[in-house]
Amino acid sequence: MASTNLEIEFNLAELEEELEETKEAIISKQEFVKQQILEKFGEISSATNSSSTKKMFQGRINFKKVFNDFQKNTIDIWYHSPLYGKISLHGLVASVENNPLTDELLKEFLGLGDETEEIGCEPIPEWWKKDSPMLASIKALLGDSGRETIPLFIVAAWMDASAFFQTRLINKNSLIKEIKIVKGYDRRNDLFVQNLNEIYESFLVEKLSAYENSGDLADIEDFYELLKRFLEGTGNVITFSGFMESKLTTPYSSGLVYDLFDADLTSDREKIQFYEDPNFDFFKYVLTMHGFKIDPNIPWRAIADITSDKMWPYISKWQLPYMTTKAPGLAGPCTTPKDCAAQFNKVNIREVYSQLFVPYANYNNFRAKDSSFATTIKEMYLKFLAKNPTYSKTAGSSIVYIKRSPLNEKTLEKKWMRWYAEIRNIEKGRPLGFKQLKKIATKAHHIYLLALKNEDKKLTSAALQYVEYALGPLGLGAADFDKRLTVREENIIMIPGLIGT
Repeated sequence: MASTNLEIEFNLAELEEELEETKEAIISKQEFVKQQILEKFGEISSATNSSSTKKMFQGRINFKKVFNDFQKNTIDIWYHSPLYGKISLHGLVASVENNPLTDELLKEFLGLGDETEEIGCEPIPEWWKKDSPMLASIKALLGDSGRETIPLFIVAAWMDASAFFQTRLINKNSLIKEIKIVKGYDRRNDLFVQNLNEIYESFLVEKLSAYENSGDLADIEDFYELLKRFLEGTGNVITFSGFMESKLTTPYSSGLVYDLFDADLTSDREKIQFYEDPNFDFFKYVLTMHGFKIDPNIPWRAIADITSDKMWPYISKWQLPYMTTKAPGLAGPCTTPKDCAAQFNKVNIREVYSQLFVPYANYNNFRAKDSSFATTIKEMYLKFLAKNPTYSKTAGSSIVYIKRSPLNEKTLEKKWMRWYAEIRNIEKGRPLGFKQLKKIATKAHHIYLLALKNEDKKLTSAALQYVEYALGPLGLGAADFDKRLTVREENIIMIPGLIGT
């Protein structure tokens, strides 16, 4: 990890007077608002989710006036940026792509081979011990090899922030004693598979059981028609895009949001206590200097700012290494703050965003993954077929048992894209009428046939995204940003006396 650690130099002396004036100006305004609210209501807020509607409403307004409105360098995913980390550059539901963890990648990330100490024939870092708290935390975050994992650039930035936080004398009366991830990534693939299993069980009970012996369900096309009607009545989703834009996911599903303190997310009293903690300013500063911002609504929540120059060294090393070799004037991952700042200024941040956030409407989620759209429908049908291979039909005075049709992959290739368009239209609440949908589905199908002919997975993704745009993207224009607003100087405005308090 030596190549990702960044030296943070504090040079506050020259700005101390200016910073103190800024601090006093902010505090005086904030204190004025706070005192007005206290005089009127007797408290800022003690609301929780179990409070009355009136108390919750007024409490959240008061909280926002006293705290949110005075916080700078934050990412507010409640009021201002609810789609942060959820959409592509052009508004399609998307996220940072998390690839399965491999043993080789884990070995590289942990820095095995960087030190001289050996176990067997393998050189290891000093902290690589069975009882190492840091190692235990990292392995718990990353999970097992072969599973979808937290983006490695997030873990690398967290490790450096955590280590740096411990290098300063921390106020002993503080609740904030370390930077530790207590609530992390919700593995979206696992959640999606669980959702699919629950849908099939409901489908089986509510619809399929009535067709176990019926000729009205003779093949996968009949099965699909039943499934489609079932989805129309329940609001369930079976596409990955539909799942990720639904309320079934959480902010943690983006892979960019992490809670660093164990407290009640609904308690304004606990949030106020955290804001007023003597170590809060330093806590926020350290996060900012390592590419994170807090959510002002939950001050212990850290959100990775992928447009920050401080996050760039981690992104360039662990997520987009090829960008540092193809961009003009760049020669691989940067290693010092000065080099990283210079490199960041040469990078096209819109391209970074475009490369980081991959739309869920892509070939893998459509055909390749175990939980892909096509595989989901096939597996559901095969599961039903395994228990109900035949249906009965009366022929004169006899009962004839007829086998249900097996899968015909060649025939199904003519169905998948049309079916995808129909299901997504249902999941989005039918924005397109029958004629419009048929037209869109036909065009997408023709693009898909061309993709099959040329074995072009990107063209398949283009067909899927054509459908998504036709149905209406989740947040068109919501991913606009300005890189100039995200660059932070080493001596960012910070309370001069907060170190060593």
